[in-house]
Amino acid sequence: MSVTPNEPSGAPAPSATDPFAGVDPCDLVAEETRLAFNLTDPESKQVGEALVCRFRIEGDTLRSSYAVGIELFATRGIDEVVAPDIVQIPDIGEHTAIQFSGANGGCAVGLGVGVGSRVDVTAVGGDYGPACDIVSALAAAVEPAIP
Repeated sequence: MSVTPNEPSGAPAPSATDPFAGVDPCDLVAEETRLAFNLTDPESKQVGEALVCRFRIEGDTLRSSYAVGIELFATRGIDEVVAPDIVQIPDIGEHTAIQFSGANGGCAVGLGVGVGSRVDVTAVGGDYGPACDIVSALAAAVEPAIP
C-alpha cells in the first residue's frame, strides 16, 4: 500500500511536560491518508493514559476488518511498552520504532517521541499479518505530523 506522508499541519509546538499539548490524534491522519486506508468513523477520546483516535477499516469479511487507533502517550515512552514480543524495527522518519502485539491482540507500532512519550498505531481484528502491514504503513504516513 503506497501512501503519501502527511505534511506537518502547523500543530501547536510541544511543551516540555506534554509533547502532545493541543494535539488531536485524529488530526495526525490527513484526509488523503484516511481515503487511502479506507478509514471511517474517526473518534477522539481519552482511554486510560492515552488520548486516542479510533477508526474502522470495513473489509469484505471479518478477517479483513479492523479497528485502527492512533494513541498518544504523553508520559510513557517506547521503553515502557509491556508486551511479550517487542521487536525493534528500523526508525520511521525521525522516530525510533518498535513493533509488538497490542494489549487487545492485533498488531502495534510504537514511535518514540522524545525521552518519555510515544505514539502507538494499532490495528485489532482481522488477520494478524495484514494488521501489521496496515500499522507499519499507517505509522509511516502519520510520522511527519508527529511532534
